[in-house]
Amino acid sequence: MARSFRTVTHVSLLWAVAFALVDESGRYYAGSPMQDLVPPEPSESDREASVDLSKQPVEKLFRLLYYELSREDQRPRQKHLQLYEFQVLTQELKCHQQLQVISQESAELADESNSLHLNVTGTSGLYWLLHKHPEEHSWAWLLTHCSDKMFRKVQQHFVRLLAFAAEDKQHCISPSFRTVLMNAATTWKRLIGDYN
Repeated sequence: MARSFRTVTHVSLLWAVAFALVDESGRYYAGSPMQDLVPPEPSESDREASVDLSKQPVEKLFRLLYYELSREDQRPRQKHLQLYEFQVLTQELKCHQQLQVISQESAELADESNSLHLNVTGTSGLYWLLHKHPEEHSWAWLLTHCSDKMFRKVQQHFVRLLAFAAEDKQHCISPSFRTVLMNAATTWKRLIGDYN
């Protein structure tokens, strides 16, 4: 069992450098540096195609804001753990496959979180251009909607981990890894408490 986790750890590290992992002995393997999360600098063609929004009419800014908010509202909802997925994850997959699924889902959560952050900060920049129009209150919806969406994504990830850990008949998760998961869940609970 320890050997299979170690293999998955090394495969995952080679598979995607962005993963930060903790092995069964509690050793931390750093992922890629934080600079990888920074959006790329705009290219020359991006600069040429860009429009100075501060020089646009207010009506155009409001239409752009409505468009961005509509796009955010129509994004797909967070998927839930279906019974079939639970059965496949806990009954049909071998240890190393289960751990690889967890690693992939963790990477997807990180990517989705980064994407959501970039989308929200891009859209919220429009509010600065509309600061002379205090009657515009959609910022409150954007803030609460995106906060809720992020909390639900992370909560759903913990639900999937909990389902996997509770039905661990193959003993894929070592006691050290369970400790790491419990610490993460405790930290998340504390953050949720601060939010509420």
